[in-house]
Amino acid sequence: MRTNWKINVSSFRESFMRPVGAPRRMKITTIPLGAPASLPARVYAVRDVTRRQGCRRSQVFSGVKKALAIFFLLVGFTLGGTAPARPLQETDIDRTITSADLLKAEGRLLGKGSNTEPRGPLGVKSYRLEEIALAKAINAEVKGTIRPVKKLFRLTINTETFPVRAIPPVVWVGQTKIDKVLENENLDQFIAFIFDDSVLKDGETLAVSFGEGGDSYSVLKEKLKLNGNR
Repeated sequence: MRTNWKINVSSFRESFMRPVGAPRRMKITTIPLGAPASLPARVYAVRDVTRRQGCRRSQVFSGVKKALAIFFLLVGFTLGGTAPARPLQETDIDRTITSADLLKAEGRLLGKGSNTEPRGPLGVKSYRLEEIALAKAINAEVKGTIRPVKKLFRLTINTETFPVRAIPPVVWVGQTKIDKVLENENLDQFIAFIFDDSVLKDGETLAVSFGEGGDSYSVLKEKLKLNGNR
């Protein structure tokens, strides 16, 4: 005898929370064709009711999928901000290189200071100079012209905690002004990015200021020392 099937999922919660691939637990009721009129009228409305329930269920699942997609996208951005240091890959350079990439990239140590005594208005202490090799050349300004470069230098100046100012910071190597400078979140480091290696010479004075100098100009006790590196 041919049979119509009425399928009622126990509840939305059970359906949504079940493990992937696990079968749903369902209530199945058979409705014989040509059933006598004495059966409750609701039995004959099963098809329409089931169809409406299925439509509502599809709308609910669609909303859940969108919410989950947004959630995991936000989680991805959050975790991306705390990724450990690693070499820059070619895929990083194919897109626009960012300051975050340069801060996290591994570098080869060329020289560092050891002074712990703060000096000047900004309380500068010591420095760390690293060379960062790029997997692919990028265009950068060197001596007033744009040219492709495959490495750059990251110069970090350690300081006491300094106040936030509207004027951008500047790092000085001798008389050369480096204006590609970032401040770290704790406000106790200035990080400068240098593309012209001719600026880096043994014995050069290192200093930091906000703007062109003024009352914030602070000179490190130690001079740049490369120990034959480069």
